[in-house]
Amino acid sequence: MHYPAIAEIVKDECEKRGILYNSYATLPEITARFQRYMREAGRTDVGGKAPLCSMCEAGEPMDHTA
Repeated sequence: MHYPAIAEIVKDECEKRGILYNSYATLPEITARFQRYMREAGRTDVGGKAPLCSMCEAGEPMDHTA
């Protein structure tokens, strides 16, 4: 599979552009992080604000559509 090579290219490009890049070394880490993300994404927003994303620096609103 070419995933390791592609992941390195994506990581380098993120660094060049100042984009936060997260990576996880094992399947259990990936699965746990995905479950945590889905739990956060499923929370009801309070006060009209989007839920905060723990993956983002400084707990930015969870809007990864841009």
